[in-house]
Amino acid sequence: MVLASARRESDAVLLAEDLIAQGHVDLASSLLAVPVFAKSQSGAVSRPVARVQSECIAATEDDTDRGIRSYNLANALRAQGEYRSAVRAYLTARRYEPEYMLRHYSWRELASCFFMLGHFQWAAEAYGRALTCDPPETPAVAGADDPEEAARRYWLTPIRGFYADALMHAGRYAEAEVEFERYRAESEEPEGEWLLTEMVLSELLGDGLIEDRPRRRTEAMGAASVVEQKVDAEEWEEARQLIEAAVPLDPLEPELWRLSEIVENEIGTPATLVFSQAMLAISSGSLDPWATAAINSFSAAAGGPHIMVALVLSGYQRFRARFLERIAHLLRTEGGLSSEEVGVIRAASRMIVDREFTLAEARDAGLPIPKEMGDGPIPLFYKSDAIAEAECGSSDDHGESG
Repeated sequence: MVLASARRESDAVLLAEDLIAQGHVDLASSLLAVPVFAKSQSGAVSRPVARVQSECIAATEDDTDRGIRSYNLANALRAQGEYRSAVRAYLTARRYEPEYMLRHYSWRELASCFFMLGHFQWAAEAYGRALTCDPPETPAVAGADDPEEAARRYWLTPIRGFYADALMHAGRYAEAEVEFERYRAESEEPEGEWLLTEMVLSELLGDGLIEDRPRRRTEAMGAASVVEQKVDAEEWEEARQLIEAAVPLDPLEPELWRLSEIVENEIGTPATLVFSQAMLAISSGSLDPWATAAINSFSAAAGGPHIMVALVLSGYQRFRARFLERIAHLLRTEGGLSSEEVGVIRAASRMIVDREFTLAEARDAGLPIPKEMGDGPIPLFYKSDAIAEAECGSSDDHGESG
């Protein structure tokens, strides 16, 4: 009867407060569990629900129950974007239910809160702890030759991508590159964004543009202001030199890459332009740079199919249908391409998203795939300098970019 009468969230809050006052804490918590769980999965729990759930936790006598309720509240707060409060609730849950310290998902969720708060070093440490946990038994891989290894890959490999990303944001670039490589080696279908990030990070490290050090965003933003003056004056070479000097301060400062895109569009190559646009996409998380970079990556001189595949996959996985719609819009309004070229790009984008084509099929569809690469499955990553030179004409094209 109580649950049936709580037709609206506000009713649940009022009823729960009355139940707590009467000493029926378990019933009050059960009443609030529905909105807390639903919102933790799909949206934001309201502040009144979070407040009353906190009162339930404080009135709970059993430590295990208190830990579970704290954990559920933490998930709901995290979904709401209340990351600082979520961290407190996660830590409370661990205090009363130490088993959470052994669960990979508990470390992963705590790490995500640290990351969103900008505490990248703490996020990396928490993701690293998640990777040391034993994965749960997994019926989906029970028939594997090595069920334990299969379970580890099923549960923990996705976390490794986030671990690598947190390391990168913490300025631990060399470690991040190693972890991105491990993620790619372990994953059957790696996320496009991690593939793309590994590519550009390897390029920056290989060119000697960055080294392990804390990011200095304030200084990078100050340097970007000076670069903008050179861009406004159309002093392109000086602007490029200033960008290259500023990137080591913070290679994830989007303003530097926005300016680099302008510079490379004026004096760079297709490869350096796509690299700058890819870095702008990664550092800003915005749709337009991702779509623009993806379109330009279809040029034969823009870096080869590996960067093209990574840009299209990552853009689609992040923005879903909006990404393909944006590509179509940009091609119609700003592409300057023939109708045949537009058709090739649109069709190929869908092929990449579906992961259902080979090099031979891609070449037949009109994509710039060198014959030296063969006819097999589309590769997700290249390390061969010989192939890179065959694709681009030079393995140093990106070295001139910001």
